[in-house]
Amino acid sequence: MREALGGSPASQAIGAAKLQSVPELAAASYLIGSEGPEHLRVRSDTFSCGQAFPSAIFYDPAGSGGISLYADVADPFTHESTGTVPTRGTDAHVLTPPAGHHFMTWTEPDGVRWFVIARGMSVAQLASWLDTAPLTGVTVGTDASVPGMTRVPDIAPTPAGPSTVWTWTAEYAGVAPSRVVDGYEDVPAGAVTLDVRVGAVENPAASLSWALPGRVITTVDGAPAWYVPHSEGGSVLAWTKDGATFRLYVGAHTLQASQAIAAQLEHVALGDPRVTSRLTP
Repeated sequence: MREALGGSPASQAIGAAKLQSVPELAAASYLIGSEGPEHLRVRSDTFSCGQAFPSAIFYDPAGSGGISLYADVADPFTHESTGTVPTRGTDAHVLTPPAGHHFMTWTEPDGVRWFVIARGMSVAQLASWLDTAPLTGVTVGTDASVPGMTRVPDIAPTPAGPSTVWTWTAEYAGVAPSRVVDGYEDVPAGAVTLDVRVGAVENPAASLSWALPGRVITTVDGAPAWYVPHSEGGSVLAWTKDGATFRLYVGAHTLQASQAIAAQLEHVALGDPRVTSRLTP
């Protein structure tokens, strides 16, 4: 079983001397425009117990709803007080935080525990849909559908056991975004930071199952993308392409400005002087 919402990884910085020894990073080496970043940080995060990734993701292209289904997970509510709702012949535990999305978990007769995050529907509607969802083992049948929603192309499941994420962070304003509660990123005014992740990375489309005010569904270079503005004027633009997951953090900018910056991304070699000169040895 894997942690439904992930555990704490073991992190390790990767300097210039070791960069070439990690072939996975070749898919993450992007810069913005022709100039080198002010700061460049590369690290690996290894999750000893692995991570849980969605077996299927559905979302409303208009941005009003989404469902992410995770299979073979540990009980996410061990220390939480929850309600229950009947579904799939059992009582599922359900929790709805103030933001408005729903967390639901239950165990199938074969012993597989499922965990679902959903928004854009009531708990009763979610339970009703799950009653007829084609779940087998740890998979969601290819014939599964949600009215008004699109299914994100499935990603091959990761093997059981430890998993690693490699993160490439290029900072162009000397400040990095900081994680805050419930899926938000706090982006300081003036920040321009590119974060690219490869390896065992969750598709950012899973975040569409969380209620994030102001989110807009758009595209970057033809790929579906998700833009979230924030109260302090910053923003996050996220998308997946060619096996890499991108997050562009821009302080005090609009969607159009973020898209214009994203259009300047350049895939560079790991030995590019703009890379090696910014990394520690």
